[in-house]
Amino acid sequence: MIKRLKKIALENHLLMSLFLTALCCVVGFSGAFLLRFDVFFIPEKHLPCLLIGLPIILVIRLVTLSIFRVHRGLYRYVSIHDFVNLSKAIILGSVVFVVLWMSLLNDTYFMPRSIFLIEAILSMSLLSGMRISVRLWRSNRQLRERRRAEGGAGRALIIGAGNMGETIFRMVDRRFLGKDLDVVGFVDDSVGMQKTSIHGVPVLGRLDAVPELVKELGIEVVIFAIPTPPEGLYAGVLNSCDGLQVRFNTVSVLHDVSSGKVSFDRMRSLRVEDLLGRKIVKVDQTKVSDSIQNRTVLVTGAGGSIGAELCVQLAAFGPSKLIVLDSAESPLFETDRALRQSHPGLVIEPVIADIKDCEVIERVFREKAPEYVYHAAAYKHVPLMEAHPDEAVLTNVRGTRILAETAQKYQCCRFVMISSDKAVRPTNVMGATKRMCELVIQSIDEGDTIFTAVRFGNVLGSNGSVIPIFQKQLEKGGPLTVTHQEMTRYFMTISEAVTLVLQCGSIATAGDIFVLDMGTPVRIIDLAKNIIRLSGLQENVDISIEVTGLRPGEKMFEELVAYGEELQPTDVEKVNVLKRKVSPLTYDELQEMVGQLEKFAGDRMIEESRDFLWKLIDLDIERSRPEKAERCAK
Repeated sequence: MIKRLKKIALENHLLMSLFLTALCCVVGFSGAFLLRFDVFFIPEKHLPCLLIGLPIILVIRLVTLSIFRVHRGLYRYVSIHDFVNLSKAIILGSVVFVVLWMSLLNDTYFMPRSIFLIEAILSMSLLSGMRISVRLWRSNRQLRERRRAEGGAGRALIIGAGNMGETIFRMVDRRFLGKDLDVVGFVDDSVGMQKTSIHGVPVLGRLDAVPELVKELGIEVVIFAIPTPPEGLYAGVLNSCDGLQVRFNTVSVLHDVSSGKVSFDRMRSLRVEDLLGRKIVKVDQTKVSDSIQNRTVLVTGAGGSIGAELCVQLAAFGPSKLIVLDSAESPLFETDRALRQSHPGLVIEPVIADIKDCEVIERVFREKAPEYVYHAAAYKHVPLMEAHPDEAVLTNVRGTRILAETAQKYQCCRFVMISSDKAVRPTNVMGATKRMCELVIQSIDEGDTIFTAVRFGNVLGSNGSVIPIFQKQLEKGGPLTVTHQEMTRYFMTISEAVTLVLQCGSIATAGDIFVLDMGTPVRIIDLAKNIIRLSGLQENVDISIEVTGLRPGEKMFEELVAYGEELQPTDVEKVNVLKRKVSPLTYDELQEMVGQLEKFAGDRMIEESRDFLWKLIDLDIERSRPEKAERCAK
């Protein structure tokens, strides 16, 4: 029976709304007389005012409410916008009623002026109260049903009582973020927010009170609601709650690189990259846009983590054509598909090609005519390249040489290569090949093409990097493996690295090697511990960390500057440029040596490839030593 009545009410919502509105207006006008005079005793001389005025005010109210479409709003979704329209309709109706009555009827039927005011207040109170009651009843019923179905909501604490905190509270309350949570309080360091409340939920103190509140209130989830958190905020709260069974969430903040706008869309678990505390990169939109817009751009290694992010950010600047090249079919397909979904109007040309194949690369440049080249294709895994130095040389060194020489031949505007901190005084094959790549592009000084490289450290979350490995180990129950307790690495996010790469490409001059400010190096074992904490687990209780020993070619710490190199600041925040005190090897000097190296690798002479590669690296290091620099200067 109840379900049938609900169905009838929904199907006849407009009629029900009009009926309830009319009822409130009748009660409001009648109540005004009862409140103005003694209850149930209205002077006889004023009864005509009630009887004549009731149909008039009813018609006026229904007309003015219809003008503002108040009766069409669903009560269960009532909002501030609905109350604003309701207020406008009540005010307009009251003005019309007063003017009409005072000009035409007041001489014959005198109505006390207080009736007009009391009627307006009662009508507003009844109409708004009816809507609020329906909304509250529905919200409470849904909450009871959810808790009954799921065994109760988790208790949550929101860090940040500003606009974002209030918005997240409403989204959590309405379950828009997909979490069944009961927010029991806020914390905020602002003095003005202390001892206040938001939607009836109190601000319980400052940030340093979080551990105590987690224990006292049985908090299961801590939600960070700060759009641009200060450096160290996440890590500080996480460390203060060490040993407590609590999860940490935040909201995905979306940064539009081309416009600089910031927005957020959904709640997610706190990630290790959030703990880096890196500030948002400020990009010179004009320089990057001027260099990319309406140009044909080629990205090699477009199926990889960095290559795919390069494509996404480049697409936002409106190139005339984006050529995405990779030798791996499936990753390239995913990059192409994602780009077509996010940028349907952009001309995208996927190319399956091996950068080691000179004829194929020649055809790509001849037919596609790229003006800008972003070279991200490379082998990067240290242990694998130690076992396969020939493949490392062919892909990294030969592939880069072919691309660079072809770009020069077809007069590309710029050629930007992604390098690595492992190229600095390399101790492994991968780093050695990357250093050779830097030397190759620095040695090409003829023609109109500007060649440059961007050197940075580890990128969090990239394919095969330490974070995904730790996450997979965690899913299997551990242990998490690190090779040495004191090993450190530089880290930055994929998005930040690529943003700075684009900025470097827009300001580069011939032969520049840019070095990104990677911040403070991070101990790998600390990363492992933080991943365990973020999962709501405890080290050595729920999961352990195992030290396995250094792998072949692995360094204890990475460097960003080598002998003979000097860092100089640029106009771009977090970007420095390297200046060598000694000129690098010339193109003619390199050509013969690189040719021999490629021949060893092409003939699959593995040990010869390795030995000759290190011979070239030793030559480069010897040439870069301070004493060598002094002799060259003289």
